[in-house]
Amino acid sequence: MVVHSATSPRRTFTALMLVGALVAGLTNPVSANAFLGRDLVASGLQADLLSEIKNVVGHGHRRTSEAHISMLEGLLRHTFVAMPKSEKGTVGHVAVRYMLHRLFVQRHGWFVRGLEPGGEAWNTSVPIGIFEEQAPEGMQELFDQRLGAHDFSLHDVAVMAATLEHLVHVEAVKRVDAAYSLHDIPVGDTSSQEQIDEVIDTYMLTYVMGENISALTPSQLENMRKSIDSAYPNWPETQKFTRDVRDSTLQAQSKATFNDVVAVVEEIGDRYGSWQDGECRQLKAELVALEDHGTGRVRLADFYGSAINDGKWQFSESADYLRQLGALDESDPASPSLIIANYINSPSNCVASLKYYSVCCLDECEGLMDHVESAIGAPDATSAEIARVVAALPSATVPANRTLPAMLRRRLDEIAQTHGDRVPLHGRLFAQWMHHAYPRECSYPHVSGTINPKRAEDFQAETGFEAIATAEEMQQHLEMAPRTRFSRRPDDSECTPWTTEEEFFVPKPSPVAEDSHKSTSAMRTVVRGVAFVTLLASVGLSLAKMARPVFSSIHEGEEVAKPAQTQNKYYV
Repeated sequence: MVVHSATSPRRTFTALMLVGALVAGLTNPVSANAFLGRDLVASGLQADLLSEIKNVVGHGHRRTSEAHISMLEGLLRHTFVAMPKSEKGTVGHVAVRYMLHRLFVQRHGWFVRGLEPGGEAWNTSVPIGIFEEQAPEGMQELFDQRLGAHDFSLHDVAVMAATLEHLVHVEAVKRVDAAYSLHDIPVGDTSSQEQIDEVIDTYMLTYVMGENISALTPSQLENMRKSIDSAYPNWPETQKFTRDVRDSTLQAQSKATFNDVVAVVEEIGDRYGSWQDGECRQLKAELVALEDHGTGRVRLADFYGSAINDGKWQFSESADYLRQLGALDESDPASPSLIIANYINSPSNCVASLKYYSVCCLDECEGLMDHVESAIGAPDATSAEIARVVAALPSATVPANRTLPAMLRRRLDEIAQTHGDRVPLHGRLFAQWMHHAYPRECSYPHVSGTINPKRAEDFQAETGFEAIATAEEMQQHLEMAPRTRFSRRPDDSECTPWTTEEEFFVPKPSPVAEDSHKSTSAMRTVVRGVAFVTLLASVGLSLAKMARPVFSSIHEGEEVAKPAQTQNKYYV
């Protein structure tokens, strides 16, 4: 399913200065020149950045309240307990990034920029993002030093999650403000229900299409309204969804303030990922109906056949694009097939791409992994322990209390033998095993560096190839496919590719890894990833704090935040 839209993060000098203001505020007063140069880095910083963030986010907006942070701790707890930890019971930056990515994918369907691996090993990506080209000299080294020696407790990770959610809220406030401007509605006035719906529709229109609302003119907005039904056929259902959220949030109110509308939009953001996932489940059901005998795969000929013969034109991605997404199984060159879980969880099915995140399908495997982590309560387990947990664990398409196929048991034993009779829960081999155990829910884990998942427009821009197959190309696959499907048995795991390359999502801490003075360049790259997260969070917090005085005269009594494959590699 491809939605044609494009957007790019805005890079603003003002936001950069806000970052500087916050960092400077966390330390003793220094001159602007000292901040912009390396003198600040060399002088060292005494305050704990996370402690300072907690001081800011511990009050005020509901997303950054202690109750909200406690709720996030509960959601993160099972994964945190199962993470490899230091002797102090804390985790490092690698685990934090992994945990936050999983949390936001499972909770909201958000793929936060800078947190996802994107097909590469986590420690090879440099998610410096929107500040990469404008950060003052020395700022990156500053964050490296500040974060390089820090260990994270469960509460620390929850604080970072809450801070990121708050950053998203700040961006939402700015987008609502831009929608008010497009409709010439004064921010200080109360709005009628018609005006409320106009603002919300404009917000969602640009949200779904990934457009920069602040750069739109009224005429461009009108053109988008006219084309939305063809560009995004699910728009009428989206409007109904937002009206329902409006009613439940405002209840009987016929008029609303700016803050009221922000509350509605915020609630939409909370619910949209789960609501939109209904479309993903429908897509999955259509693919399972075409499945090749319980393998979690659909022959590419059948995939294209449903587009040509049954009018399901959403199944039209080109083979080149599917290959880069990691959704194409070519282990049998004569009959390539689509991997259902990889396809559902790919950027091809993201319907919103905003400044900090994209909204994609909820990953069903995350819920299964959460249950396994909860039951095991450790970073690894014996094959017998895992087999017992998984045999009793149902999925949307796999029954509970089943007897695991003999091949699955043998594969699990092989993984354990590779790792001293214990199976690491956060490695590629166990993820591959979970794909075999739940072929329709858990994605096949490709070796890092072999795929490069991107949205369709980014794929086309970077490769020059079309993301959509032509009717002729689809027909060619139909004509070249074998006349009959292969007789694959659902319990025959050998019918699905299995490779022996191991890669750890989260490495076990070692004395060397815990010594910040002996950190490797790869670890410094990971630190840059977490620094980016904290950097963005700092921008959001600064915007929120500095915007309040601006709006205090408008909203008296209200507080508004506005605007080369090798074995035993590490993903992170």
